[in-house]
Amino acid sequence: MRWTARVLVGAVLGKPVEGPPRYGLHASKRVFRSATPTVAFVHGTSRDDKLWPVQHWVQLGKRVIEAGWRIGLPQGNEMEQTRAELIAAGLQFEKAFHVEVWPTLSLDAVLDRLALTQGVIGVDSGLSHIAVALDLPHVQLYNFPTALAHRAAGRPRPPSPVALEGRPTPTVQAAWLAWSDVLVAAS
Repeated sequence: MRWTARVLVGAVLGKPVEGPPRYGLHASKRVFRSATPTVAFVHGTSRDDKLWPVQHWVQLGKRVIEAGWRIGLPQGNEMEQTRAELIAAGLQFEKAFHVEVWPTLSLDAVLDRLALTQGVIGVDSGLSHIAVALDLPHVQLYNFPTALAHRAAGRPRPPSPVALEGRPTPTVQAAWLAWSDVLVAAS
């Protein structure tokens, strides 16, 4: 048995771990998905050394759009807003209606928006972890060898989430291949 925090707490309490983790997050039932599949690019995080370069997001965005997807760009502060606008500007010649910078939203509203997507590609951040809790197809990008500590144990649908590491950052090609693999596993 793999020793995760969940297994350790269960052992201490004398209660064995059963089934996949349940996080208790539920999106609002009042909203509907669009006809065009959407992937959220979670580009913002609390530390600069966890960021993925804007140009990488743009290159990946071009591939995602070519494959028929929309891109949602959540943001929660001025720096993230600027980064989202830079990513969107880099994609301006790629069917502009396929990229949306989300407005600043409350955490509940972001949860609802994320739940409407068909998946997430993101850096190590709270929103990426919420995507995992919502059981969305997901690729998490790490600039450090910390990914194994964050992989969910007992997932019913491997290999999602995929934790992708790279030095100094994961490559665009690796992110694209991981996303493709996650989509195949989710279907």
